[in-house]
Amino acid sequence: MPKWEQVTEDGSTWRLRVPGGWIVRYSDDIIHDQSDLGRGFQSGWDWRSSLVFVSDWNWEWTINE
Repeated sequence: MPKWEQVTEDGSTWRLRVPGGWIVRYSDDIIHDQSDLGRGFQSGWDWRSSLVFVSDWNWEWTINE
């Protein structure tokens, strides 16, 4: 079973070792602010996510803890 590894302390970025490199997943939560001044009425939350392949044939990317 593939194992995702946490890359950032806040849990927004994860990586998965695959042949030839890494699949990197990023997620961020955003709030919908519907007020005229940019503060006030909130209509909800969304998640923004992305996936990218990072070429790294020797899996040299290390995570500094």
